[in-house]
Amino acid sequence: LEDAVHNGELNEVEKYLLGSHKWTKI
Repeated sequence: LEDAVHNGELNEVEKYLLGSHKWTKI
């Protein structure tokens, strides 16, 4: 998933949701 985000394969909403979850876990 992180590779997909870095490659810009996910749309902005997906990147926002994944990013929010990722930072929340950290």
